[in-house]
Amino acid sequence: MSTINVVVAANILDEYVRRIEATDNRIRLRSAGPLLRVERQALESTQQGREPTAEQRQAMAELEA
Repeated sequence: MSTINVVVAANILDEYVRRIEATDNRIRLRSAGPLLRVERQALESTQQGREPTAEQRQAMAELEA
């Protein structure tokens, strides 16, 4: 994944979190927040040239489902 793609994906995640917070941060961020944080960590790892951990890959798969 190129650096540009990682940056774009991180920006999309930030926008997604903002939309969730705008609707109901008490309910939705409890379930989505941790997954989004792990996904952001995975994107940062990829950007730095490291492979995502098993936990990060699992969180990414859950968010894509």
